[in-house]
Amino acid sequence: MVGLIPKTLLICFALLIASCAGKEQVVQSQSNSNVIANQNANVQNSSNANVVENKSVDYFAHFKPEHREVLREWLKSKTNLRPAVEELDNSIFQDKYKPYFEENYRFHRETLGEGNYQYYSVGDMNHDKKVDFAVLLVDTQRQLNGHHYFVLAIFNAPFKAKQSPAYYEEDLYGITNSYIKFNAFDEPYLFLGKFESGVYCATYYPKGKTYYFKDCMD
Repeated sequence: MVGLIPKTLLICFALLIASCAGKEQVVQSQSNSNVIANQNANVQNSSNANVVENKSVDYFAHFKPEHREVLREWLKSKTNLRPAVEELDNSIFQDKYKPYFEENYRFHRETLGEGNYQYYSVGDMNHDKKVDFAVLLVDTQRQLNGHHYFVLAIFNAPFKAKQSPAYYEEDLYGITNSYIKFNAFDEPYLFLGKFESGVYCATYYPKGKTYYFKDCMD
């Protein structure tokens, strides 16, 4: 993990439907029992994991041009990662949940706010008066119980060629109802949360050239 605090968020999968019950634990220390779950994860090779990927989808369509260019270049060396896309990675868009779609989608948009995207957030995250961006990326080669792990990457402006993220967090789990949002509660920070949960979440604060987080249970 790139960051000043050796701590890993673990975000567990929870279906976003009106009838779902319970919430699974999301934010964990790397030293807890989830390490066992990670070790037992079903790690797929690229040829098997990518069969679920939709080759006709433009995974970069929702990004601003300057962010798209930086991310495309960086991902050339991270072939196991691809940007998360709402229509593919959020279960409310699946056919089996069509009866709940209208209600769930309304809640989805109300939570994110107009013009915001579930897996992509833009704002001055390190408070230097420049616009940064953060993105959630699906790891197509790592699965657990049939669901992919994902990572969080934060890129600081100004952007340049072959730029790496200022912050990188892997081993996150439960992409379907996870989201990121800048200034989520009228605070100028990046927030990582889950729909229908006010507990399992974290806020990212700038520190030097990188970031650290405080989870909602601290």
